[in-house]
Order: sequence, then C-alpha cells, then structure tokens
Amino acid sequence: MSQLSLELSSLSNLSVYIHVPFCDSLCDFCAFSKVTSNPLTIDRYVSAVGKEIDLFCKTYGIDIKNRIRTCYFGGGSPSVLTSHQIGQILERINLGAVSELTIECHPDHLTENYLRELISIGFNRISVGIENTEDELLRSIGRKPHIRNLKQISELFRKFNFVNWSMDLMFGYSTMSLIKFSKMLDTVLELEFPPAHVSLYAITLEPGTPLFYRKDFKVHDDLIVYYELIENKMTTAGYINEEISNWHKPTHGSIHNQNYWNSGNWVGFGPGAYSTITNRRWFNTKKVDSYLTKVESNILPIAHGELISENDRKFESLMLSLRTPKGVEASYLPDELVDEGLIKVDENTRRYVLTGAGKAMSNYVCGKILI
Repeated sequence: MSQLSLELSSLSNLSVYIHVPFCDSLCDFCAFSKVTSNPLTIDRYVSAVGKEIDLFCKTYGIDIKNRIRTCYFGGGSPSVLTSHQIGQILERINLGAVSELTIECHPDHLTENYLRELISIGFNRISVGIENTEDELLRSIGRKPHIRNLKQISELFRKFNFVNWSMDLMFGYSTMSLIKFSKMLDTVLELEFPPAHVSLYAITLEPGTPLFYRKDFKVHDDLIVYYELIENKMTTAGYINEEISNWHKPTHGSIHNQNYWNSGNWVGFGPGAYSTITNRRWFNTKKVDSYLTKVESNILPIAHGELISENDRKFESLMLSLRTPKGVEASYLPDELVDEGLIKVDENTRRYVLTGAGKAMSNYVCGKILI
C-alpha cells in the first residue's frame, strides 16, 4: 500500500471539489480551466468525472464514498449541467454522510424548476456569480449582462425559503468607482431576502486572460478604502468576517471553504482541479480535451504532483490563518507592521490579525511572516 493510500485510509473528514469547466460564454477576467458549453463534450465530461473518481479509488485501494463531509461543484458554470447529469456524478458519493453540498450557479440558469431540482438532489448551499449588479459594469469586465436581476434571484430563493445562498461580487477596477461599489453593496444588504454569505473579491489581472491584455482596463492601486468600507457595511449589517474576501451571517459560514483555510485535506476531480492530502499536492491537466482523453484511457489525469516541505506547510498554514479572524501568534510577525497600521492585536486572543489596510496589502504582510 502506498503512503498516500495509508494517509487516505486514516481520513474520515474529507472535502471533495468537482470542477465543471463549461460556460455559456467566457468572461474576460477568468483564469480557471473553462470552455464554452457543448452538449457532446458535456456528456463525455460527466462520464469522465465519474470514471476519474472510480480510477482514483481503485489506484489507491480506498473507497472515499463514505469519507466525504463536504462536496463543492465549482467552475466554470456548474449550472450548465442538468440535474440528471449532476446526479450521475453524485452516485459516487454517500450524500447521507455529507454535511454541506454546494454548487455555483450562473444567475441566468436559476429557474424555479432548476432550483427545485437542486434542492431535491440535496444541495444545501448555492453560490450565485453575480459579480456586479449593473449591465454597463459587467460589460466593462467582459461579462454578458444577466437576464435576471438581483431582486428576482433573491425572490426565487425566498419562494423556497432557501436561506443558505451566497453571492460573489467584484470590485477594484477603474470603471467602478467607490461610490458605485458602495451603492451596489447597499443594494445587496437591503434585499428583503439577503444572501447568508457574500464573497467580495478585488479583481486581479491574470496573465493569459483577455482582461490582462486590455490597455483600456485598469485596476485600482489603493484598495484600503474599499476594505474599510466593506468592513464597516458588512459588520453593521450583521455579517461575520470569515476570511479576507468572505462574510457570512451567524451559523452560515462555508464549511467547505473553512477546510481550505484550516489547511485541511481535499481531493479535486475534473480539469485543472487541485488536491492536497497532508504534505502531498497535485493538480489535473487543465485542458479539457487532454483530461477527457486521459480518463477515457484509464489514466489518472494528473499533470503535476509535489511533496510539500515542513517549512512550506507551516508557512502556508500561517498565511491562510492570517487571512481569517483567527490570525497568528504575535511571534510570527514583526511589530513594525503594527506601526504601519497593517495588523493589530485581537483583544480576546492576543493574536495578530489584519486591519482593513492589512487586508488590502495581505500579500505584503504575508511576505513578512517569520518562521
């Protein structure tokens, strides 16, 4: 039995990520593995993901079916899949043992029938990729405007009394001023049936994406005022800071994402999906055609794997912890960062946590971690 097999056999609390690379159209900012939807390719993909899970279990001599506690369908737009196709993939998972089952949805895919089907399958958390509430600003980041507006989406969740829904929003680009961002956030928080979880991401220019090469598109250099605005508005509205970019209502944090931030174990399936088990990390090939060919040839589609050193594991654990309200022990950061206004001492834990300015400059702060 391999070392990985032994490590897997000792786990009873595993997270699974399933990457669905299909989109109706490709957004200019996205750097994830994705292709435009094609019915024949989607059918091959659904079969391949199921086969990859089977291959993984056979290769390492372990059935992970009953060890999975959270399962997350990300993309891409997983909601391009029919409920039947999703059900085919989930046949490999004992949903009775899963405490949190999440799917990301494009706003235009969320119909009453589709939401009913997702709930019937067992999804108890749904994340909607809103990104922005104004058509003009969506176009400016290379995304098509949505058919359904935010209020309609909120009302749909209200109809099913589905409280545990989440949304993603982006900020920090030149076409969206601080005033516009503030108004957008107010629109979200003033909904009669607001999301239980909100992700607020500062947009980044990723090499290889169309947005990266657009000379007319700029990102804001100074995001401190944005993070301070977010902290003020979200806290006032009763949300708890889960991680730099994530806020939730009490009892509605993302269990799956918390496993990432707590340096937990997870296995990813699908094109470009990452996996981490103790000190081992690997990721699948990103190209969809290559992924399908390998799996259909009974080959695990792993593109690269590595062993993580103890030092690197410790650094990553500290970095992830620093991104959350848990922070890090004072000995791991230089006191000068307090003088710079980037970190502060939590009055309850006496640990260092990021300030609003520190969140805006988190990469700089993390680079100062002392091991």
